[in-house]
Amino acid sequence: MKIWEKIVNSRDFFKKPVFKWLYFLSLFVIIAYYLGHWSDKFHNLAIKANFIMILFVFFCTCGVVLLYVFIHYSIYQGIGVKVSFPRVLKIMTLASLGKYIPGKVLFAGNYLIFSREVGINLKDIGTSFAISQCLWLLSAAVCSLPIISFLSSPLRYSIIFLPFVVGLIIHPRILNWILSGAEKLVNKHLKSGKRINLQISPDVGYLLYVRITLFYLLAWILAGLGVFFAVRAFYPIGIGVFPLCLSSAAISTVIGFLALFAPAGLGVKEGVGTLILATLASVEVGFFAMFLLRIVTIAIWLVFTLVSVIFVRTSPEEEFAR
Repeated sequence: MKIWEKIVNSRDFFKKPVFKWLYFLSLFVIIAYYLGHWSDKFHNLAIKANFIMILFVFFCTCGVVLLYVFIHYSIYQGIGVKVSFPRVLKIMTLASLGKYIPGKVLFAGNYLIFSREVGINLKDIGTSFAISQCLWLLSAAVCSLPIISFLSSPLRYSIIFLPFVVGLIIHPRILNWILSGAEKLVNKHLKSGKRINLQISPDVGYLLYVRITLFYLLAWILAGLGVFFAVRAFYPIGIGVFPLCLSSAAISTVIGFLALFAPAGLGVKEGVGTLILATLASVEVGFFAMFLLRIVTIAIWLVFTLVSVIFVRTSPEEEFAR
């Protein structure tokens, strides 16, 4: 049996509640294992941090997570997919926890599996994923501009040219061409008579891209505020340094994500963020701020995931798009 047929035929297994709970518990154990390595630093955080600032970090991070989910909901709505916000919440929380497996394979895999579970066809899943990732990178590049002069030459040029590359990739005609190639590859491995259509929706265009990019920029601003308040939890800084905090949030997240060997960018994101924040406070303050953000972010994603797994029901899966 061909590999693609095995994937298609395995969908009933992924729909079983036992699998979902075992999967969630596995992710929870993996994340708890990583946090266990940092347990000795919890005491220092509790002693040195300003509790009010921690609350602000919590609210900002909640806003980022909900806006991140809303962005993917808006993309699905923009390409004509009728899916509810709670179901997108479930898709994105389970997908995002998959980043804690090295290689980030489960991030894309979970996005596919749980989008299919609610009846979204393959072409819309592929289109949504491509648009969201490209515009996420594009908006991060824009937010990184305040510190571009501090970056090494390769990274600086990457940020400058990234918008042009992303704009080319997600041009409706280019994106259709890429998905057409994927369609031919997949159809080659399916049984005779079975075909899938990966052509993008006619609703996809630059008006959708502009709207989603603005949402992403708002999410980065909230993330930057989270960094700002995290630093203020340990050291007094003024709002004038916010552009630096914004850039720290954007570039550390992207580099952490691109570091495939690091689960969810653990260590990499904190290291990059600390180096940037060290220009406005001590290295220790930068590290504690990034560590605080990591703890709060993990806690919020886990809570939202648990809520979505318990309370969000999914309808029987529809047939695969032909």
